[in-house]
Amino acid sequence: MNNNRTYTSVFHQYEDEILHNPTLDLPGHESLDMLVDSPRYLTPTPPDARHAAVVLLVHASQGVPSILFIQRSNHIVQDKHRGQIAFPGGKREVNETLKACAFREMDEEIGVRLPISHPTRQLTPLYVSVSNFLVYPFVAFKKKLPELRPNPEEVASIIDSPLIHLNSRYAIQRKDFIIRGQLIKDVPYFDVAGKTLWGATALIFSELLHLLEAKP
Repeated sequence: MNNNRTYTSVFHQYEDEILHNPTLDLPGHESLDMLVDSPRYLTPTPPDARHAAVVLLVHASQGVPSILFIQRSNHIVQDKHRGQIAFPGGKREVNETLKACAFREMDEEIGVRLPISHPTRQLTPLYVSVSNFLVYPFVAFKKKLPELRPNPEEVASIIDSPLIHLNSRYAIQRKDFIIRGQLIKDVPYFDVAGKTLWGATALIFSELLHLLEAKP
């Protein structure tokens, strides 16, 4: 059996399920396994929350369905998420749609440009209290990516993580964190290529994993 052909088929199954299945309902964040013992991570959105958007870019450039993460650089001192694993994305500009924001930021950060007409599926928005952003996630599929061009001012590295063997590869783990000088115990996270994926990005990713795992 040709594994690449099989995995390419999985990529198209993911694409059809996420983009074209009208009965596919979003679970939201409350019911996700990552929050079973950690409901404190969900905070109501205040009226003055700023808006941001990110892209969950799924591709099969190497013949295997994969998703792109970035590790944020440490250059921007005011970035409260510097050094963390994230999806490409950022703050919405004035008179900009959320999807246009997500695509613009992805182009600026990793050099992938998609037309605004490119199909996407929006996931459940998530409020991030530490930065006061309401984050809107968009899932996009692109079978083959161009050469990636990470912006060194914003991106320390790009992480290309396979979307196969989901249950074992993305098993939820827990450990204690020291965040801004404060000890937080028993924080849920994913190990992604040896990097710690936690917080808002992990929650957003959890919803996508739930949808992919629900695929017939």
